[in-house]
Amino acid sequence: MRDILPVVVDGLWRQGAKNLAVSLVSAEGQPLPAWTPGAHIDLHLPCGLIRQYSLTGSPAERDRYLLCIARESQSRGGSRYIHDTLRPGQPLMISAPRNHFPLHEGGHVVLLAAGIGITPLLAMATPGRRPAPALRCTITLAVRRRPPSPPRSPAS
Repeated sequence: MRDILPVVVDGLWRQGAKNLAVSLVSAEGQPLPAWTPGAHIDLHLPCGLIRQYSLTGSPAERDRYLLCIARESQSRGGSRYIHDTLRPGQPLMISAPRNHFPLHEGGHVVLLAAGIGITPLLAMATPGRRPAPALRCTITLAVRRRPPSPPRSPAS
């Protein structure tokens, strides 16, 4: 059984035309579990859906998790619910982070992404954030329109 953690929506802000950044903090006021670039969580929505979203931002920030969620026109309910219903102060449940795509030391890695798929790769390719700082990374993004903005807090 995976750890389930109570969190609260700390903030929501637009990131480009169809992306919503979501900040989550511990409902218990404790530091959130550590994570590595490429990790994701299960987000348990009040409507009964469970969806996986990549963590963005800096793994050094243990006081909050940042997500960036694209509003999908063919949504099965997750992104639509988040964009239309989620509000600051709303309690949610999440899984502990897990990473099926870790980076390791040595060599050169080419990371390819399309659209919102860039979110897990941003921290992986950012020097100082990745767990393998000596690793060389090249990142390529394919988009139909203007690239999505990486999630940032409104103050940065």
